[in-house]
Amino acid sequence: MAANSTFTSFFHRWLSRQEAFLRQLETLDGINSRQECSEIIPRVFSHYQEFYREKSRAAHDDVFLLLSAPWLTSFERSMLWISGFRPSILFPIIGDSVAGELSAEQRQRIEAVKAETRRKEREITQAMARVQETVAEQPVYSLMRRFGKLVDGEVAEFDAAMEGLKAAMLVVVENADALQGWTAAEVVEILSPAQGVKFLAAVARFQLQARRWGVEKDSERERMAADAAFPPPA
Repeated sequence: MAANSTFTSFFHRWLSRQEAFLRQLETLDGINSRQECSEIIPRVFSHYQEFYREKSRAAHDDVFLLLSAPWLTSFERSMLWISGFRPSILFPIIGDSVAGELSAEQRQRIEAVKAETRRKEREITQAMARVQETVAEQPVYSLMRRFGKLVDGEVAEFDAAMEGLKAAMLVVVENADALQGWTAAEVVEILSPAQGVKFLAAVARFQLQARRWGVEKDSERERMAADAAFPPPA
């Protein structure tokens, strides 16, 4: 099965479980259910880890496909950084979900995580820019210009150059995914179990609402295109 259809099928199943987790998170009483809060957080992280494992497999199959993410809506793709949401997007969500409950120490620690996250984001963004720039450098650029007219030795050289490009992009994607996981884990470590539940619920809600809005807008666009192509009879 093609990488696209394989990961798309997994992603749809994963989103259904994400909705189930959100319902569970929203039903917990953070004041009276400390044990339940403590128990569900590792399960939610395991759910995300499953996503990253499958995403890594898809990236190894075709990292170029992963960067275009056809399983996402056009709205979701507009927010992509490398091949996922920018990790620093979590900090406004913290502010919206638990800001009023944070101690001075928690705020200070979260600010430190935010600074480190943004520093690493810049490094990864610069690394991706360097990889993309290699496409316009020798020998890749010269070989691409003559693609379709390459002789046998040049075909092998072109294939080797593209494999190098894919390998470099794969490293960047894996580093970006690792930073996303690191940032979320560091934040939840700082929060109490009750705060962690509220934060994870807000993250899931954000993702699912972005998905629903994107699906709705894509459907509207498709209906408009269909109406323009096949207008009703006068």
